[in-house]
Amino acid sequence: MSPARLSAITITVGLACGFAAALYLEPQPAARSDIEWLTTSRPTAEFVLPATTGEISNAHLTGRWTLMGFGYLSCPNACPTMLGEVKRLTDVMTTPMQVVFVSVDPSRDTLSAVAGYLSHFDSNYIGAVGDAETTAALARSLGAQFTAATPSGIIGHSVQYALLGPDGKLAGLLRPGFDPLPTAADLSRRAETL
Repeated sequence: MSPARLSAITITVGLACGFAAALYLEPQPAARSDIEWLTTSRPTAEFVLPATTGEISNAHLTGRWTLMGFGYLSCPNACPTMLGEVKRLTDVMTTPMQVVFVSVDPSRDTLSAVAGYLSHFDSNYIGAVGDAETTAALARSLGAQFTAATPSGIIGHSVQYALLGPDGKLAGLLRPGFDPLPTAADLSRRAETL
């Protein structure tokens, strides 16, 4: 084989290998996450609420990650849908996660009814039913809102879940329609850095 032909083959093989390596080593897009992380965590309002575990307060939010959502038992769609999504997330989490559901309808929701409702999703989820003032202050501190019940019993409320870090502060928001696997991976990565 002539030196010119050998050189041409070497260049062709080198280019092909370089092209294949470039494809293989091309950076992949970042994994999707549906957590809206805050740049600076925010304090949670001081609270004590009667809960399915006895009571829950700021002290119960430290030392672990917590997802806290607000809703009511006769909510037609949003609350059961979001709780189902949260269950799919906690099922794939490697980081321990506490879930708290706070009723915004204390005149109709009782602790025993909330406990029964949550047991359809996970018996470890904590339910809380407290006075309107404490619940409203807690919700505001976590970026959630709710309205008074209409004559037909419908209560407008935020559907997202607040993500509280092990320091008990608001670290991010989890909105409906998230994908559990990348969200769990994102949360696990964040937990490892703390």
